[in-house]
Amino acid sequence: MAEFLDIVNENDEVIDVMERSEASKRGLGYRIIFVLFYTPMGDVILQRRHPLKSAGGMFTTTASGHVESGKSYEETAIKETKEETGVDLEPTQLVDLGKRSYHAQRGMRWAGVYLHEYAGSIEDLTVEENEGDGFVAVPLDELKLAVEQKQKEYTLFAITEFAEQLLSEVERRITPATRHD
Repeated sequence: MAEFLDIVNENDEVIDVMERSEASKRGLGYRIIFVLFYTPMGDVILQRRHPLKSAGGMFTTTASGHVESGKSYEETAIKETKEETGVDLEPTQLVDLGKRSYHAQRGMRWAGVYLHEYAGSIEDLTVEENEGDGFVAVPLDELKLAVEQKQKEYTLFAITEFAEQLLSEVERRITPATRHD
């Protein structure tokens, strides 16, 4: 089944609707979301991408996805989190870090970026079939170092400005008394 996306300009204004593969092929701008889980202990939960997907085997945010035409960033973040992790979230459980534009390999993207404090066990997360290949919990300081060194196994984190924003916000939210260094 075809997935239709809102095509957006440099101001995140909808200018057209197009099938996802065509929009990507033509390098047109569209909307996506990233949801990053962190734990009270200071770990960041990353998803390993399925080996057959683009950037297969690499780590990315806990959940991510394309915003379908007519849907909001927040609706998509909740939907993709459920599909990719099995976790049902309410809007109040998401921290909205705002929208950012960036240039991907195949065109401009507007990304809605969200955080969620996850107190459950990583073993309770469910992997969406043919999408992910498991989850890992990475200590915040280790991930910050990986970003500084531009380690290639972290897909989104190659986008340094996103990584720095996400990780500094996670660091700000972790209680110093519970953090393991």
